[in-house]
Order: sequence, then structure tokens, then C-alpha cells
Amino acid sequence: MTGRSRMSNTGTTRDAHRSARGATARGERTLCRVAWPNACAAAALAAVLFAGGSPVVAQQVPGPAPNAVWGGCVLGSDLVGDLEEKIGAGSNQLDPTVSFVVVYTMKDNDGQEFTTGPNRGQFTGPVICINDDAVEGVGIDDTQQTATIPSGSSANTVNTLDAEEVFILRYALADGDDAGTVEKILCHAVNDQMYCFRISPLLP
Repeated sequence: MTGRSRMSNTGTTRDAHRSARGATARGERTLCRVAWPNACAAAALAAVLFAGGSPVVAQQVPGPAPNAVWGGCVLGSDLVGDLEEKIGAGSNQLDPTVSFVVVYTMKDNDGQEFTTGPNRGQFTGPVICINDDAVEGVGIDDTQQTATIPSGSSANTVNTLDAEEVFILRYALADGDDAGTVEKILCHAVNDQMYCFRISPLLP
């Protein structure tokens, strides 16, 4: 897989499962066999929780901690402007806006390494950075999995727009000239389509 792939959640998924069963018989380890059962299970769980009236929101932590997502990063206006300029570069069809970004690395837990203190040598999870000057106004705060949606607002109900599925498979090449190289497959759902990318230091 060297570029973007698109998968629908209907017939293509059935084809993928059939292909995975065939690969299992041949003793192969495919992306469908390794990754999609977990991703689809997560999506199904999210759908049940939302539909069943027990909504779930991701838990944040107040400061960087090992093995945890951290949401305490705020983007500076110069960086936001640079990001928006790069997104719009070469296209007259986009008017970029950056509300928040999620920073992944190729390191443990997709996170940042602690270089001092009692957690030295350990890694956070991904880091969420917000643009608190965004036109629509964006903030971030801690919450719990058991919190109701919308927590902290005057509304009593919500209309679910999307259950956006994100899946990252991190692996190390086991043999060949580049054995030990860490790569990732990142897949993200947009509406009913799944887009996947290979991220690797071996790619130009």
C-alpha cells in the first residue's frame, strides 16, 4: 500500500473479509486481517454507545503523562498562519482554517519523549494542539468517559453528525535491507469512505 485507498463500509468490507479469510488459509498477515477487525469493532461500539443513549467522550489528562493523550498544546498565530499557507499552497480551491491538530510521532505510543523528571525515557500519547484564536472559537478541557453529551452546555440533546473512525497500525519491518524500520498505516473515515496512508521514513 503506497498511496491513498478508499474503502466503503458495505460491499467492499465484505470483499475485504473474504480476502482476509483467503489470506488466512495461505498463512499471510494482511491489513484486513490484522487491522480492520479492531477498527470495525471500535466503530460498532461507538455506534451502540451513541444510539443507546450512553455517549462516550475521550478522556483527557491535565498535564503530560506517560502513555496518555495530552491536550495542553496551544498553537501560536505564526504557526497557524504557516500551516494555513501550506495547506492552501498550489490550490485556489481552499481557504484553509486550522482549529486543532493532532501530533503523532513514529515513536512509542505515537507520543513525545520525556527528557527530564521522573518519567524520563517514557513517552506520552499523541498531543492535541488547539488554535484558540480560530474564527469559530475552539477550547479544550478534561472530561470523562462517563460524562454525558453535551457536557457543560445548556443543551439537553445532540444530533450525531459523524462517528469518525481513526485507526493507526504501527509496525517494524522484520527482514530485508530495512529491517527494524518503523512504519505506520493511518486510516481515517470521512462519511462512508475510508482513506488509508502509509507513513514511512523510506518514502520520499
